[in-house]
Amino acid sequence: RARAAMQLFCGHQWCKDCATRYVHSKRDARSTSSQVQCPADGCACSFSRGELQELIGSAAIDSMDRRGLDIAASKDPNMHMCPTPDCGYIAFWASIEQDSEPHFVCPCCGKERCLLCGASPYHTGKSCKQHKEIKKELSSDLITSAEKERFSAAEQLTLIKIRQEVWNRPDAKPSRTVQRQLVEEKMTQAYIKENFHTCPQCHAYISKDGGCDHMVCQCGYEFCMKCGRKFSETPTYPKECDTGMCQFANSKVAAALYRRTFRVRVRR
Repeated sequence: RARAAMQLFCGHQWCKDCATRYVHSKRDARSTSSQVQCPADGCACSFSRGELQELIGSAAIDSMDRRGLDIAASKDPNMHMCPTPDCGYIAFWASIEQDSEPHFVCPCCGKERCLLCGASPYHTGKSCKQHKEIKKELSSDLITSAEKERFSAAEQLTLIKIRQEVWNRPDAKPSRTVQRQLVEEKMTQAYIKENFHTCPQCHAYISKDGGCDHMVCQCGYEFCMKCGRKFSETPTYPKECDTGMCQFANSKVAAALYRRTFRVRVRR
Protein backbone atom coordinates (compact mmCIF):
# COMPACT_ATOMS: atom_id res chain seq x y z
CA ARG A 1 0.00 0.00 0.00
CA ALA A 2 1.35 3.39 -1.02
CA ARG A 3 2.09 5.81 1.80
CA ALA A 4 0.64 9.32 1.78
CA ALA A 5 3.21 11.92 0.81
CA MET A 6 3.41 15.68 1.15
CA GLN A 7 5.44 18.32 -0.65
CA LEU A 8 6.89 21.21 1.32
CA PHE A 9 7.06 24.78 0.06
CA CYS A 10 10.75 24.24 -0.74
CA GLY A 11 9.82 21.43 -3.16
CA HIS A 12 11.10 18.46 -1.15
CA GLN A 13 8.68 15.56 -0.78
CA TRP A 14 8.35 13.41 2.33
CA CYS A 15 6.32 10.51 3.60
CA LYS A 16 3.57 12.07 5.73
CA ASP A 17 4.02 9.58 8.59
CA CYS A 18 7.79 10.15 8.62
CA ALA A 19 7.32 13.92 8.52
CA THR A 20 4.90 13.71 11.46
CA ARG A 21 7.38 11.70 13.53
CA TYR A 22 10.13 14.18 12.59
CA VAL A 23 8.07 17.17 13.77
CA HIS A 24 7.18 15.38 17.01
CA SER A 25 10.88 14.74 17.62
CA LYS A 26 11.54 18.46 17.20
CA ARG A 27 8.74 19.23 19.63
CA ASP A 28 10.22 16.81 22.17
CA ALA A 29 13.56 18.60 21.70
CA ARG A 30 11.79 21.82 22.84
CA SER A 31 11.94 23.50 19.43
CA THR A 32 9.44 26.21 18.48
CA SER A 33 7.37 25.90 15.32
CA SER A 34 9.61 28.36 13.45
CA GLN A 35 12.65 26.20 14.24
CA VAL A 36 11.35 23.09 12.45
CA GLN A 37 13.32 23.03 9.19
CA CYS A 38 13.12 20.74 6.20
CA PRO A 39 15.28 17.66 6.96
CA ALA A 40 16.83 17.63 3.48
CA ASP A 41 20.61 18.19 3.50
CA GLY A 42 21.50 21.83 2.91
CA CYS A 43 17.87 23.04 2.93
CA ALA A 44 17.25 26.00 5.23
CA CYS A 45 13.51 26.22 4.55
CA SER A 46 11.24 25.94 7.58
CA PHE A 47 7.88 24.21 7.73
CA SER A 48 5.00 26.66 7.24
CA ARG A 49 2.27 26.81 9.88
CA GLY A 50 -0.15 25.24 7.40
CA GLU A 51 2.20 22.30 6.85
CA LEU A 52 2.70 21.83 10.58
CA GLN A 53 -1.03 22.07 11.19
CA GLU A 54 -1.63 19.32 8.65
CA LEU A 55 0.82 17.07 10.53
CA ILE A 56 0.29 17.75 14.26
CA GLY A 57 -2.64 20.18 14.58
CA SER A 58 -2.99 23.74 15.92
CA ALA A 59 -3.00 22.82 19.62
CA ALA A 60 0.41 21.11 19.38
CA ILE A 61 1.83 24.08 17.46
CA ASP A 62 0.61 26.53 20.10
CA SER A 63 2.13 24.31 22.79
CA MET A 64 5.49 24.37 21.00
CA ASP A 65 5.45 28.15 20.68
CA ARG A 66 4.32 28.66 24.28
CA ARG A 67 7.11 26.43 25.57
CA GLY A 68 9.63 28.31 23.44
CA LEU A 69 8.48 31.60 24.91
CA ASP A 70 8.71 30.15 28.43
CA ILE A 71 12.33 29.15 27.77
CA ALA A 72 13.17 32.59 26.38
CA ALA A 73 11.49 34.31 29.35
CA SER A 74 13.39 32.14 31.83
CA LYS A 75 16.71 33.20 30.28
CA ASP A 76 15.92 36.93 30.20
CA PRO A 77 15.40 38.52 33.66
CA ASN A 78 13.64 41.49 32.03
CA MET A 79 11.10 39.36 30.17
CA HIS A 80 7.93 38.34 31.98
CA MET A 81 5.05 36.22 30.72
CA CYS A 82 1.47 36.15 31.91
CA PRO A 83 0.96 33.16 34.27
CA THR A 84 -2.32 32.21 32.57
CA PRO A 85 -1.56 29.06 30.50
CA ASP A 86 -3.61 30.04 27.43
CA CYS A 87 -2.87 33.79 27.44
CA GLY A 88 0.65 34.15 26.05
CA TYR A 89 0.98 37.87 26.75
CA ILE A 90 4.60 39.03 27.16
CA ALA A 91 5.66 42.13 29.06
CA PHE A 92 9.12 43.67 29.09
CA TRP A 93 10.65 45.72 31.88
CA ALA A 94 14.14 47.19 31.74
CA SER A 95 14.19 47.42 35.52
CA ILE A 96 11.90 47.77 38.51
CA GLU A 97 12.13 51.23 40.02
CA GLN A 98 13.20 51.53 43.64
CA ASP A 99 10.33 51.69 46.18
CA SER A 100 7.82 50.60 43.51
CA GLU A 101 5.76 47.43 43.85
CA PRO A 102 6.63 44.69 41.32
CA HIS A 103 2.91 44.16 40.73
CA PHE A 104 2.04 43.05 37.18
CA VAL A 105 -1.56 42.80 35.95
CA CYS A 106 -1.96 41.27 32.50
CA PRO A 107 -3.88 43.68 30.23
CA CYS A 108 -5.26 40.73 28.25
CA CYS A 109 -6.70 38.36 30.86
CA GLY A 110 -6.38 40.35 34.11
CA LYS A 111 -4.19 37.76 35.87
CA GLU A 112 -1.76 39.27 38.38
CA ARG A 113 1.68 38.19 39.54
CA CYS A 114 4.79 39.43 41.34
CA LEU A 115 7.62 40.25 38.94
CA LEU A 116 10.26 39.34 41.52
CA CYS A 117 9.13 36.02 43.01
CA GLY A 118 6.45 35.03 40.49
CA ALA A 119 3.68 34.74 43.10
CA SER A 120 0.18 34.69 41.60
CA PRO A 121 -2.06 36.26 42.83
CA TYR A 122 0.14 39.14 43.95
CA HIS A 123 1.03 39.25 47.67
CA THR A 124 -0.48 42.65 48.46
CA GLY A 125 0.96 44.21 51.61
CA LYS A 126 3.65 41.55 51.99
CA SER A 127 7.23 41.32 50.79
CA CYS A 128 8.36 38.33 48.74
CA LYS A 129 10.11 36.91 51.81
CA GLN A 130 7.02 37.32 54.00
CA HIS A 131 4.83 35.71 51.35
CA LYS A 132 7.22 32.77 51.06
CA GLU A 133 7.13 32.24 54.83
CA ILE A 134 3.33 32.41 54.90
CA LYS A 135 3.06 30.00 51.96
CA LYS A 136 5.38 27.55 53.70
CA GLU A 137 3.32 27.75 56.89
CA LEU A 138 0.03 27.35 55.01
CA SER A 139 1.22 24.34 53.04
CA SER A 140 0.88 22.00 56.03
CA ASP A 141 -1.78 19.31 55.79
CA LEU A 142 -4.15 20.67 58.42
CA ILE A 143 -4.66 24.16 59.84
CA THR A 144 -6.84 24.48 62.94
CA SER A 145 -9.60 27.07 63.23
CA ALA A 146 -7.62 28.91 65.91
CA GLU A 147 -4.61 29.14 63.59
CA LYS A 148 -6.79 30.42 60.74
CA GLU A 149 -7.83 33.40 62.86
CA ARG A 150 -4.25 34.69 62.61
CA PHE A 151 -4.49 34.95 58.83
CA SER A 152 -6.10 37.83 56.92
CA ALA A 153 -8.71 37.38 54.21
CA ALA A 154 -6.06 37.61 51.49
CA GLU A 155 -3.86 35.04 53.25
CA GLN A 156 -6.81 32.67 53.72
CA LEU A 157 -7.55 32.86 49.99
CA THR A 158 -3.89 32.01 49.35
CA LEU A 159 -4.19 29.09 51.76
CA ILE A 160 -7.27 27.76 50.00
CA LYS A 161 -5.66 28.11 46.57
CA ILE A 162 -2.51 26.24 47.63
CA ARG A 163 -4.39 23.41 49.33
CA GLN A 164 -6.79 23.00 46.40
CA GLU A 165 -3.85 22.71 44.00
CA VAL A 166 -2.22 20.08 46.22
CA TRP A 167 -5.29 17.93 46.80
CA ASN A 168 -6.78 18.23 43.30
CA ARG A 169 -3.84 16.38 41.76
CA PRO A 170 -4.75 13.02 40.17
CA ASP A 171 -2.43 11.13 42.55
CA ALA A 172 -3.73 12.86 45.70
CA LYS A 173 -5.70 10.76 48.18
CA PRO A 174 -7.05 13.11 50.87
CA SER A 175 -8.47 11.59 54.02
CA ARG A 176 -12.07 12.20 55.10
CA THR A 177 -10.88 14.88 57.49
CA VAL A 178 -9.05 16.70 54.71
CA GLN A 179 -12.03 16.30 52.36
CA ARG A 180 -14.30 17.86 54.97
CA GLN A 181 -11.87 20.73 55.49
CA LEU A 182 -11.64 21.35 51.74
CA VAL A 183 -15.43 21.71 51.62
CA GLU A 184 -15.32 24.17 54.53
CA GLU A 185 -12.57 26.16 52.82
CA LYS A 186 -14.63 26.43 49.62
CA MET A 187 -17.41 27.92 51.73
CA THR A 188 -14.91 30.34 53.31
CA GLN A 189 -13.64 31.28 49.87
CA ALA A 190 -17.18 32.06 48.68
CA TYR A 191 -17.92 34.08 51.84
CA ILE A 192 -14.80 36.24 51.49
CA LYS A 193 -15.48 36.97 47.83
CA GLU A 194 -19.10 37.88 48.60
CA ASN A 195 -18.57 40.01 51.72
CA PHE A 196 -15.18 41.64 51.19
CA HIS A 197 -14.11 44.30 48.70
CA THR A 198 -10.63 45.36 47.64
CA CYS A 199 -9.31 48.89 47.72
CA PRO A 200 -8.82 50.05 44.09
CA GLN A 201 -5.49 51.64 45.04
CA CYS A 202 -3.68 49.25 47.42
CA HIS A 203 -5.88 46.15 46.85
CA ALA A 204 -6.30 45.51 50.59
CA TYR A 205 -9.42 43.54 51.57
CA ILE A 206 -12.08 45.75 53.17
CA SER A 207 -15.41 44.97 54.84
CA LYS A 208 -17.98 47.59 55.86
CA ASP A 209 -19.32 47.69 59.44
CA GLY A 210 -22.05 50.20 58.68
CA GLY A 211 -22.83 53.65 57.35
CA CYS A 212 -22.87 54.89 53.78
CA ASP A 213 -20.97 53.65 50.76
CA HIS A 214 -18.23 56.27 51.18
CA MET A 215 -15.18 54.19 52.12
CA VAL A 216 -11.83 55.46 53.38
CA CYS A 217 -9.05 52.87 53.22
CA GLN A 218 -6.10 52.96 55.61
CA CYS A 219 -3.93 53.94 52.63
CA GLY A 220 -5.98 57.15 52.37
CA TYR A 221 -7.86 56.29 49.19
CA GLU A 222 -11.56 57.26 49.22
CA PHE A 223 -14.00 55.40 47.00
CA CYS A 224 -17.61 54.32 46.59
CA MET A 225 -18.28 50.82 47.91
CA LYS A 226 -20.96 50.18 45.29
CA CYS A 227 -19.11 51.00 42.09
CA GLY A 228 -15.48 51.30 43.22
CA ARG A 229 -15.07 54.77 41.72
CA LYS A 230 -12.89 57.37 43.43
CA PHE A 231 -14.72 60.07 45.37
CA SER A 232 -14.22 63.56 43.96
CA GLU A 233 -14.85 67.11 45.12
CA THR A 234 -18.12 68.66 43.85
CA PRO A 235 -19.82 72.03 44.49
CA THR A 236 -22.90 70.42 46.06
CA TYR A 237 -21.21 67.90 48.35
CA PRO A 238 -17.67 67.71 49.75
CA LYS A 239 -16.99 64.30 48.25
CA GLU A 240 -19.39 62.08 46.34
CA CYS A 241 -19.49 59.24 43.87
CA ASP A 242 -19.08 60.42 40.27
CA THR A 243 -21.68 57.92 39.05
CA GLY A 244 -24.36 58.91 41.58
CA MET A 245 -24.75 55.28 42.65
CA CYS A 246 -23.92 56.02 46.28
CA GLN A 247 -27.05 55.60 48.41
CA PHE A 248 -26.54 58.90 50.23
CA ALA A 249 -25.16 61.04 47.40
CA ASN A 250 -26.49 64.61 47.06
CA SER A 251 -28.55 64.50 50.25
CA LYS A 252 -28.56 66.09 53.70
CA VAL A 253 -27.97 62.65 55.15
CA ALA A 254 -24.76 62.47 53.15
CA ALA A 255 -23.46 65.71 54.63
CA ALA A 256 -24.23 64.48 58.14
CA LEU A 257 -22.72 61.07 57.57
CA TYR A 258 -19.64 62.59 55.98
CA ARG A 259 -18.81 64.36 59.24
CA ARG A 260 -18.98 61.11 61.20
CA THR A 261 -16.08 58.70 61.54
CA PHE A 262 -16.80 55.19 60.33
CA ARG A 263 -14.70 52.28 61.37
CA VAL A 264 -13.51 50.24 58.45
CA ARG A 265 -12.04 46.82 59.06
CA VAL A 266 -9.05 46.31 56.82
CA ARG A 267 -7.83 42.79 56.10
CA ARG A 268 -4.32 42.56 54.70
